Amino acid sequence: MAPIVSRPPLRGRYGAVVAGPSHALGNLMVMEAQAWTAIGLLAATLLGTLFYLGQRIDGLGERIDSLGARLDARIDSLAGDLRGQASRIDALGVRVEEQGTHLADRIYELSIRLDNHLRRHAG
Repeated sequence: MAPIVSRPPLRGRYGAVVAGPSHALGNLMVMEAQAWTAIGLLAATLLGTLFYLGQRIDGLGERIDSLGARLDARIDSLAGDLRGQASRIDALGVRVEEQGTHLADRIYELSIRLDNHLRRHAG
């Protein structure tokens, strides 16, 4: 009889034994390593995305704050202009009232003169 020659086990692409009794265990270890690698990559991608979105949200918040400050300044400026216009309108209202009083006095004087004139000619 010929002597039995033991050969080293065949190894697959990732170093796992592809023949022999430990074939299933080797494949399981390779699959577990691949699963943990995928989980790690997904976790890193998720954390990177969360960090990126957090930065974007912070940037938008700062932009909104600056726009709010600009808007407040414009509103305050318009309020000052409006107060100026209101005081101008009030001054014009006083002038109109003075002119109305003056016209009423003139009309009263003219009505007295007209009454006197009519009395002279009707009399």
